[in-house]
This record gives sequence, structure tokens and C-alpha cells, in this order.
Amino acid sequence: MSQVKTSSELKNLKIAAAFIGWTFSKIVTEVEDIIDDDKQVKHSAIQKRIESALENEDVLRQFTSKHPGTNLQFLDYPLPVMIQSGGEFNVQKF
Repeated sequence: MSQVKTSSELKNLKIAAAFIGWTFSKIVTEVEDIIDDDKQVKHSAIQKRIESALENEDVLRQFTSKHPGTNLQFLDYPLPVMIQSGGEFNVQKF
């Protein structure tokens, strides 16, 4: 049996995918800047900066300006942003 998505479901999926891509590009830029500047920054500090940006309406408006009709209330991550390098990663932490 084939499942068909409505046009509004497809629109929501496209916005969600765009939001993930937009957010991850910000994370990559943040980490690249730290590496380029040869800074020593705790992963938790990077995580807090990213999460605070995701809670800042002015920052989120940068995304919604390119995606008109997107409601800021629905732009959210279900889990905290995790930054980790090396070691063992346990996705079951949550």
C-alpha cells in the first residue's frame, strides 16, 4: 500500500529539511572558525552558543525571511544539540 503525502505535509517536510541544513551550516561554520583560529573551546560552550542562537528570534528570522509563512513556534529540535570529537558516542544518552 502506497502512502501519499498531502501538499501541506510535503511543504512542512521541505521546511524541516531546509531548517536542518541551515542549522548545520551554522554549526559547521562555528567549528571551522574555532579550528582556523586554533582556539581551545569546550564542546559544551559550542553547544550552548548554538542552542542560544536557536532560541533567539532574530537569528531564526534569518531563516524565516527565506521561507515566508514559516511559524517560529514550530522551529525546534526535539533533542539538545550535541558536539563531540573523539571517544565513544552514546546516542542512547537521551
